[in-house]
Amino acid sequence: MSEPSLSDREQAILAGLAAQAEADDPRLAQALRRGPRLLLARLPVLPSPLAHWTVGLLAAVVGLAACVVLLGVSVVAALAASVLLFAGVGRVVAAGPWRRRSVSPPTPDSTQPSAG
Repeated sequence: MSEPSLSDREQAILAGLAAQAEADDPRLAQALRRGPRLLLARLPVLPSPLAHWTVGLLAAVVGLAACVVLLGVSVVAALAASVLLFAGVGRVVAAGPWRRRSVSPPTPDSTQPSAG
C-alpha cells in the first residue's frame, strides 16, 4: 500500500497549524517533535507534604511491627524499633495533610507598633 500524500495546499495548512500550535504552547510542540516515549518514563509523583506523611506512616507501621516481633527476642532491638516507631509518628504529625502551611502576608496594621 502506498502512503497517502498531501496536496500543496494541505501541506501549507498543516504547516500553518503547526506554527500556530508552537506559538501557543512551545512545550506541546517540543513534545510532539520528540515523538512517542515509553510510558514508564512518567511515573506518578506524590506532592511533597503527602510524600513526607507517607514515609512517616510507613516508618511508624514498620516500627510497630518490629517492636512486636523483637520484644520476645531482644529488649535492645525492641527499643531501637520503638525509636523508629516514634520517629515515624512524629513525621506523620508534623507533615500530615491536616496541617495548614499557607502563611498570609502581614497587613500594614500588624507591622507597625501600637501606640498606647
